[in-house]
Amino acid sequence: AASPSDIYRRPVSKFVASFIGSPAMNFLPAQGPLVAGASEVRLRDARIAIPTLQQGTEHETVTLGIRPEHIRLSDEHCPLRGEVLGVEYLGVRQVLTVETPVGRLKVRVANHLQVNTGERVGLQLPKEQLIVFDDLTGRALPGVPTLHASEPSGKPSGKPNGKPHEAAYG
Repeated sequence: AASPSDIYRRPVSKFVASFIGSPAMNFLPAQGPLVAGASEVRLRDARIAIPTLQQGTEHETVTLGIRPEHIRLSDEHCPLRGEVLGVEYLGVRQVLTVETPVGRLKVRVANHLQVNTGERVGLQLPKEQLIVFDDLTGRALPGVPTLHASEPSGKPSGKPNGKPHEAAYG
């Protein structure tokens, strides 16, 4: 059985992802179909990098999932931009509601960031934090496992089985 942490970080389905976490996971409609080996999707006019997929889907739409705490604000040129509709102060954190061309997102950021309602912001979606869901089945599409960032590529990690440590689908 998966640990609560694993279920939170890598839910097996959109249904599971939707009820774990507060605020809930953000879901973004993206264009398919995606083939095995795909490493980006389209969100309307924006191209977004995703974990390289082990398997594809023939469906015309997929959904990207990302947790509010994994979205980063950026002043740099970002393919996904939006307008801040609301700022909810929660002590050490604040939750922003941002309207984008592909829907509203919740973004959890540190309270020291000065963000105002009406401000336009760039949104970075780190690919290692994105989950691609098949719209027909609701299941997460598995990504190609990646080596842990602190381990050199292809070298044994010293683990008993001699295999490098693999992230969920980073």
